[in-house]
Amino acid sequence: MTPPIMVNENINYDQIKNTYPSNVQTEFTKNIEMYIPLIQKSILDNLEQLIDEKFEEMYHKLKKEHNDTKVIVIEEISKEEAKEKIKKFFAENKGDFYPSDITEKLHIDYDMVWDILEELEKEGIIEEGA
Repeated sequence: MTPPIMVNENINYDQIKNTYPSNVQTEFTKNIEMYIPLIQKSILDNLEQLIDEKFEEMYHKLKKEHNDTKVIVIEEISKEEAKEKIKKFFAENKGDFYPSDITEKLHIDYDMVWDILEELEKEGIIEEGA
């Protein structure tokens, strides 16, 4: 007869392995392996939610402390995607724009915007403002 499973925070896998017959050990291992992906997903979901909550909390704290300062959330996109967004922006908007304007409106990293504007200027797609 198999001894009952007791919940004990100090028990480890080797203790279980040595306590139960091999068929119970195999079943135990299968059951544990079955739940690992669910546990991992749950941990990742909770971590993502916690990060989102902390980001929101920090955003509001910064906004409150620096009411006159703009907080711009930058998207993580490739340079190619950013270049397409900037080209579309210029096609839809007329006038002169600073790199900071584009960063603010499109949420693209300032340094990347600067590099792309230089490329577009070399390609003759845009002209430097007067």
